[in-house]
Amino acid sequence: MAIVILITGLTCAPTMTNVNVIIQQSVSPAKLTEGLTWMSTSISLGVSLGTAVAGPAIDAIGARGGLFTMAGAGWAMVLLMLIGLPALRKSTADTPTPPLPLD
Repeated sequence: MAIVILITGLTCAPTMTNVNVIIQQSVSPAKLTEGLTWMSTSISLGVSLGTAVAGPAIDAIGARGGLFTMAGAGWAMVLLMLIGLPALRKSTADTPTPPLPLD
């Protein structure tokens, strides 16, 4: 279990970096702060809802309840990503890719 938690933890920073880049490319510079604020708010909301759902699930059926909650939330995020992907592609299609800092 410790290895699974370690691997999951190692994916957090790259995921947050990618989300920040996506927001920077899909939101106008005038609304960048608002876009990043919505991102951090949604993270807090997701943590709160996850805790509210996983706690009773763990109480009801043990540790497997928490694992099922996590797996269900993961698949829900995949579904939301597939639904939102066309809009994301449309919003970033006209945005030029910024140069890398080392270029």
